Amino acid sequence: RILSSQIPEVVLLAILSNYPKEQSEEILRLMVERLQKVSNSNLDLSKFMKQLLILSRLRHIDDLTIKISNDMPISIDVKDYLII
Repeated sequence: RILSSQIPEVVLLAILSNYPKEQSEEILRLMVERLQKVSNSNLDLSKFMKQLLILSRLRHIDDLTIKISNDMPISIDVKDYLII
């Protein structure tokens, strides 16, 4: 239900939901696809993708998030938000 929301901030919360680690890539791809649909502009999408990267660190899947964002047809630079 979270992934079917029309509100991008709610879609972002799906990253924190309870799902098996093996489904991380599938969930992230669905989230990115949904964020692309519900974002009003590329600027909004960029903002939500950066927020997704920050939240994905809590699940230790930020490397997977970067990989998926690099596969997107729209180029969004998330490297600025990688703090080591």
